[in-house]
Formats: sequence, structure tokens, C-alpha cells
Amino acid sequence: MNPFGIVQPKTVSEACGFLAEFGPKAKILAGGTDLLYILKERMEGRLLPIPEVLVDISKIEPLHRLHYRNGEGVELGVLTR
Repeated sequence: MNPFGIVQPKTVSEACGFLAEFGPKAKILAGGTDLLYILKERMEGRLLPIPEVLVDISKIEPLHRLHYRNGEGVELGVLTR
């Protein structure tokens, strides 16, 4: 049984809409490290709140990009490896 819902927006605007809709009940999921930490802490008896909804931003293509703009510099998407 899944303790939370997952949504996978395709755009940054859609992700922001989900975050606005669910407010503090939502948590952004990018790589999953934060979620693993929460679950580990709960298993050890520390009752950190589990989000009701995960907003998985891994499918938002522009967040994976590295882009150079002449005269401005490098733009690095938050999910760029």
C-alpha cells in the first residue's frame, strides 16, 4: 500500500500548480534522498511527517538542461547531473 500519492507534472508551471493546490501536504521529489531520510527516521521511531503527495519533477525536461548564453553565462537546470 502506497502511503502517499504521486503526480508527475510535465512543466514547471504544472508543478507549481500542484504545489499550490496541495500546499504543505506536498513535497517535491527529484532524486528521492529526502524521502528515504524521512522513511528511515520513521523506522527508527522518529515521527517525521510523511507528505500526502509527492510532486515528481524528474520528467520536466528543461530542469535537466545545461545551457550557455553568450555574454550571460551558464544556466544549469536543477536536475542536471
